[in-house]
Amino acid sequence: AVERFSREVIGPAVERPERPLAPEAVAPIVERAAAAGILAAPDSGETDVGLWQGLDEPNGLRLSVEMLEVLGRANAAVAVHLHQLALGRLLADALDLAHDRWIIPVLGGRVALGRDALGALVCGAPLDGGAVAILRDTLCADPDAPLLVQAAEPWQALLVPVLSVAAESNRPRVDFRLYPRTEISAEPALFSHGLDESRVWHVTLPEPDRGAGATVETERAASVLCQALALHGIALMAVGQGALGRAVELARRYAAMRVQGGRRIEEH
Repeated sequence: AVERFSREVIGPAVERPERPLAPEAVAPIVERAAAAGILAAPDSGETDVGLWQGLDEPNGLRLSVEMLEVLGRANAAVAVHLHQLALGRLLADALDLAHDRWIIPVLGGRVALGRDALGALVCGAPLDGGAVAILRDTLCADPDAPLLVQAAEPWQALLVPVLSVAAESNRPRVDFRLYPRTEISAEPALFSHGLDESRVWHVTLPEPDRGAGATVETERAASVLCQALALHGIALMAVGQGALGRAVELARRYAAMRVQGGRRIEEH
């Protein structure tokens, strides 16, 4: 089903690799992916069908990885966006949030992934002053520092891990904050690097004391973040594997027909 979707829905839209889709053109593909059961729609109930669903099943993780590799072979940006939306749905369920909108989880932080400080935080290891400073940069402790978020369309909210301090222990911890798109400032970052069919957004979050966003405080936040980071890394590798396979296919096709030095390139 995923191979047919990639061939019949994504394939015609990206037939010319030198002409990338506009980010808005990804939205109809997302709608058709939800209709086909490849992606759990925001308004759908409990489901084990689709990307990152049914992970408790024996082959649940493997199935999602294989789906992403097939989708990545068709188009990396579309595959990454479908992964982001599916991961947003998974995290919303894990944090007991209403899954009534398309959510993009923000996992890159402001300075990459927080190096070893983030690992220490989610594992409960001791944190020194330097680690806390890194975490403040990574986990959005400073509302004046903007975020860079890459996403195609549609998306309706951002789920952002934030650094807070537990009052009972004075120890930094991670919470999540859900920001509807209508409550943030998101401006396209022109001429930015990234996947052509996506758009890089320059996002400014409102200050917490202004009442914007919904804070999710739970003891499971650290483990949820761990799972999100792990699945995100696995997804990028799967999509990359699919995109690389497609690139090799295109290169071989070109080498089979292009003549150089009196012979086809593949014969050199």
